[in-house]
Amino acid sequence: MFKFLGFGKAKPTIEAPVMRESASSFNTRQHSDIQRELVRVVLKDLLRQNGIPAAWIDCEVSAGSANARGSDVVVTLILCKWHELLPRYLPLLQRNLVAGLDRFEPSIDHSRYTMHWAFAPECGYPHQDMPSAAIWSVKVPESNQHKVAQIAAAQVHAEISKIAPEKPKFDLPPSPMDKLPVSYEPTEPSTLR
Repeated sequence: MFKFLGFGKAKPTIEAPVMRESASSFNTRQHSDIQRELVRVVLKDLLRQNGIPAAWIDCEVSAGSANARGSDVVVTLILCKWHELLPRYLPLLQRNLVAGLDRFEPSIDHSRYTMHWAFAPECGYPHQDMPSAAIWSVKVPESNQHKVAQIAAAQVHAEISKIAPEKPKFDLPPSPMDKLPVSYEPTEPSTLR
C-alpha cells in the first residue's frame, strides 16, 4: 500500500569498486622481493668469504619494467668504506656475485641483471684533486705490470700501518713485574678426595 513512498521496495545495492590486484602483478612483486633478498644474502656471503667487512659494501635492488627478455633487475652496489685495494677487485667481486646468484637460482640468467657501482659520499675517499694528465700516458710493459701491482700493494700496506699500527699481542701496558725471574715450582694437580 505504501509502495509509492518507497516502503516495501527492495533497495538498490551500490557496490563500491573493489581494487584488486591481479595474480600476475602479485606474483611479480613477490618475485622481485625474493630477488632483492637473494642478492643481499649472496653479497653478504661473498663479502664474508673474502674477508671484506659487510659494512663496506651495501646494495640496493630494484625491479625495472618488463620487456621482451623478461623483468629487468637493477642492482646498485654501494661502496660505503674506502680501501685503496678494493676498487681494483670490484669487477671480480661483481662477477663472483653473478656466479653466486647462478648457484642459488640456476634457472634464471643473472648475467642480464644491470649492475651499477656507486660511492657513498662519506666513504672516506682520500683524494681531493685529479693527478696530472701525464700519469695516464705512462706505459708499463706487460712483464712489469705484476711488479707494479706488488709495489702498489706494499705502498698501501705501509700507509695502513702508519694509520693503524699493529697492536701488540696483549693490550696491557708493560709492567715491572714482567721482568721478574721465574723461580717457582710448577703447580702440580692434587688427587681428588
